[in-house]
Formats: sequence, C-alpha cells, structure tokens
Amino acid sequence: MVWIVPLLVAVLSQAAKDPTEDQILDFKKYYKPSRSVHERVEAIHVLDKLDRVSAAELLLDATQDPQFPVRQAALEVLGGYKSSEVKELLRKVAGEEKGGKPGRRAAALEALGRIGDPAAAPIAVKCLEASDFELKRASATALGRIGAAEAVAPLAAFLATADPPLQTAALDALALIRKPEGCVAAVLPLLDSKEWQVRSSAIQCLGKLRVKEAVEPLIERLRKDEGRLREEAMLALQSTTGFEYGEDADQWQKWWDGVKANFVLPTDAELAKRKEVRAASNSAYGGDKKTIDFAGVKTKSRHLLFVIDTSGSMEDLIAEPKNFKLKDRAYKSLIKLDIVKDELCRTVDALEPEVRFDILTFATDVKFWKGTLIGANLVNKSAAKDFIQRLKPIGGASQNFKARAGLGGSAGLAGGKTNTYAALMAAFDASNPSAGYDKRYTSDIDTMFVVSDGVPSTGDYVEKDDILAEVRRVNSLRKIVINTISIGEMDHALLEQLANQNGGTAVDLGK
Repeated sequence: MVWIVPLLVAVLSQAAKDPTEDQILDFKKYYKPSRSVHERVEAIHVLDKLDRVSAAELLLDATQDPQFPVRQAALEVLGGYKSSEVKELLRKVAGEEKGGKPGRRAAALEALGRIGDPAAAPIAVKCLEASDFELKRASATALGRIGAAEAVAPLAAFLATADPPLQTAALDALALIRKPEGCVAAVLPLLDSKEWQVRSSAIQCLGKLRVKEAVEPLIERLRKDEGRLREEAMLALQSTTGFEYGEDADQWQKWWDGVKANFVLPTDAELAKRKEVRAASNSAYGGDKKTIDFAGVKTKSRHLLFVIDTSGSMEDLIAEPKNFKLKDRAYKSLIKLDIVKDELCRTVDALEPEVRFDILTFATDVKFWKGTLIGANLVNKSAAKDFIQRLKPIGGASQNFKARAGLGGSAGLAGGKTNTYAALMAAFDASNPSAGYDKRYTSDIDTMFVVSDGVPSTGDYVEKDDILAEVRRVNSLRKIVINTISIGEMDHALLEQLANQNGGTAVDLGK
C-alpha cells in the first residue's frame, strides 16, 4: 500500500493546480515572433476572460508587438477584464511618469477606457499634458469612453493647444461625455478649423451636446461647407432643435430669427416624436441633385473615391437574378463586373461639376485611374466612363481557358486574387503596417465606396479582424466614411463591419 502515498500526492497536486496555468502556457507556446500575425492574434485570444494579473502583464507586453492587429487584439482582451487587481495594475502602469514607457502607458490607458474605469480619469487627465502624441491621444479617448464629467474642463483647455488630430480625439471624447457646461466656448471656434476632420468632429460634437449657442454657428456651416459636412451640420441642427429645414441655410436662419428669443431645447422624448414626423416628410428634401447614388447607397459627399474589385470571380454571373436587389434596372449582362460598371457609369454621369472623384481598381495588384481627385466636368466624366468600360476581370474563367490552351503568359491568373488590404491602404495612402496609429490626418477624400464579391485571398493581411484593425489604425484620424457594396456569394462580414465601424452604409446586392 506504499504506492498510495505518491498517488495521493499526485492527485492532490493536480487538484491544487490553477487551471488557468494551462491557458498561460498555451499563450506562451503560440505567441512567438516566428508565428504569423494571425497565429499571434489567436494566441492572445487564449487569454480571453482570464482576468488575472499574470495574464494582464502578458497582454500589456503584447500591446507593444511590432504588428498593429496584434496590439489591437491585446487591447480588446484587456478591455474585457474587470477585476480590481487588473484595474489597479493598469492604473499603476498608466501613471508611471518616471521610467514608464509611453507605449505601455498609452496601452494601459486605452484598456482602462475600454473597461470604463472611473478611477482612471485623474490619471488620464494628467496624461493630457504629456509630450508623447500616442499617450495624449489615448488619454483623450479613454476619458470619452469613461464618460468622466471632471474631464470636460481639461479637455476644453486641451482643444486650444492640441494639434488637429488630437483636437478630433478630444472633440470625440466631449461628444461621448455629453456635458456641455464648460466646453461649448472651446468647441465653437473649431467650426472654422482649416482641417475638415476637425470641423466634422466639432459639428458632430455640438450635435451631441445640444446647446442653443450652437444653432447659429451651425447654420453658418450650412452656408460655408459642402457635401458631407453640410449634411452633418444639418443633422446636428436637427438633433439640437427637433426641426427640419433640410440644407437650406436661409430657411433655417429665417426660422431661427423668429424663435431664438424664446427658444427652449426639446427634451429627448420630444425629439423622438418629431423624428417620427420628419420621417414621413423627408422625401421633400431627399430628391435633389446634391445626393449621389451608387448602387443604392446615397451620399452628399463632394470628395469621393470608388474602390472596385476586378478579381477573377467578378467575371461570374449573378447566381440568383430573381433575388438581386437592383433588378428594376437594365444591364447589358448579369456578369458581376458588368453590373458594377453600369452602376458606376450611371453614378459618374450624374455627378455635379463641384464633385471631385477618382477610381481605384484592385485584384492582386492595385491601380488608380488618376491617383488624385479630379473635377466632375463633362470631359473628365467622359474619360472616366471610358476607363470604366475598359475594365475586365483579371484571372477569371476565360483566362483559365487560355491557360489550359497554353496561353498562360497572357492569362494573368496570379493577378486575379482579392487583395482587399492593399486596396484599402492605397486608398488611405497609409504608412507602414508596423507603425502605431498613423498620425497623418490629411486626406483629399472624405468618403469612399468599396465594391467586392469575395473574401480577401492575398496580401499582407487576409484575415477579417486583422484588416479591420489596420483600417482603425489609419482611419482613426482621417475619419473617411466607408460605404461597402457586396455582390455575389460571399462572406459579407468584412464589408459589413468595415462600413459599420467607419460611419458608412453596407449593402448586399444579392448573389
């Protein structure tokens, strides 16, 4: 019976073992530099909901990974932790003024913002004074997510001295906090910023704050801005007043001159009722030439980029014509790319002269039509339609036939894959993927349409979450609206989330 003692020791030892140790070991096994980006992301998700200090330490290290999607995955997992021990660790790291690494401090702050930890607000306020760009950006973002009322005055002061990309972060934070006292006077001057992204954030912030002092300045924006920003000013006026006069600045001003002396802001309940009434009469303002329609997606932007998939599968026919969303329109064929070409030519033909636009096509490689936005005059629109009509799918079925016939050199099969990542990064004119948040915010375009029929199959990133993380990296400051149009049998998750996460509309035309 001597054998019973070691057996009992082994059993008791196994029972005493912390089951989370296996998760830690799995993470360490798969989170290595030699692993691919996606494998490292998967390793990070092994620590989901573990909510232990030991796991949080590992995740903090992972927020400094060379690849941005990995860093984002680590932040997302950390942001799901709720234990007091983890929050205490993150607050300690965020507050390390001496000897602390800005990157780790910024990551800790961002995680605390995702957690929504009110105790982190004083630390984030103090970090607004830091010299490091990323630390200041993370501070403003965290304060907005926490909803810290005590941060309103510091954020308002921050607006006066910050660079434009940091001003947008602070404005977005104030919009989330929604405490107008102490910040409206700092927000109003930014309606006249040289940078459209700052003006856009200021307009949207005032729409959330809903203050009487903003009505006349917003009416002035209707006069001065165009396209997307004019529409945003109209929506901000609607959400502030509950009234609807479209984009007619004179009508808004006439109304305001008559009521401003006694005007009282409507309550949220009153706004909801007025919204129902507006919905019934919106058609009175929705049919003007200023609204651009591409394949059923509408925009009032005047700075557009069309991103068109020309990979091999775009040569296929629509599989279920009876379920196709735009079946009331006539097409020269039901080949997917032919449908897209007809829709794009129709849209280009209807563009007003003040619109500026360009076209980007992608398969394995990416190609711009012009590489810069050009005005929609008659000559440029005619040239654009010629370019569109010449588009052909790359590496499709007909080219497979050529390859089988011994004409592989002309088939271009390798060029017919779907490199969605490269197309998006070219559209953004983005920096290296190993960088942190892209600090560039200037962009000639403010809205893009992305049309595709397939999931990514080639490029630096092909996994959905990796591509979405990269878009967050480069678009958090550019603030470009992304509308997406799916056509054909495919997994629509990427295009749907791409639109949802970037202020756009996602449309599925059908199989």
